[in-house]
Amino acid sequence: MFWNFSSGLQMLHCLKASDSKQIGEDFGGKSFFVDGFYVARWLEDNHPASFHVLTSTPVTFAIKSHSMRYSQTIPVICVDKDGEVQEIHYNNRTLAPVQLPSHLVMPFYHAYRLIAQKMRDPQSQLSFNLVPGDLVAFNNRRVLHGRTSFDPSKLQRHLQGCYLDIDEVFTRYRSLLPEH
Repeated sequence: MFWNFSSGLQMLHCLKASDSKQIGEDFGGKSFFVDGFYVARWLEDNHPASFHVLTSTPVTFAIKSHSMRYSQTIPVICVDKDGEVQEIHYNNRTLAPVQLPSHLVMPFYHAYRLIAQKMRDPQSQLSFNLVPGDLVAFNNRRVLHGRTSFDPSKLQRHLQGCYLDIDEVFTRYRSLLPEH
């Protein structure tokens, strides 16, 4: 999200997770995934003005890591010239305060709240507990992911993530296929 071209493929590998069957309770830490294109289409169908706000308002996402500040200014929903959704940019922890004329601030946050609520709707999510050895790979420009809260004194969870250029992945994959 913080570069000119977001990494197209993200992978999360579960290295450690407590066995919920051994614990006997659900202490949280479930991973969940949301199809951002589905949520964007829902917003366009049900709240077209809010869809327009999120496709036409560039906002800044920023993070500081290892003494470096990374940022990118881009709409939450990116569409092509035909209005087709191409990318979703959503991270409530890295969204900087919007820098808009005062009359546009409330419409932006209203639209942002609508899309966030739809993403949090259990019917929009696929959720499950990752177990050691699980690897999930997904389109980082389309699929949003998160986890439920958990008590680290009762549940251990360690995921290792990596990002890849999706074009490079598919190019290498095709190079391994037998030629026809």
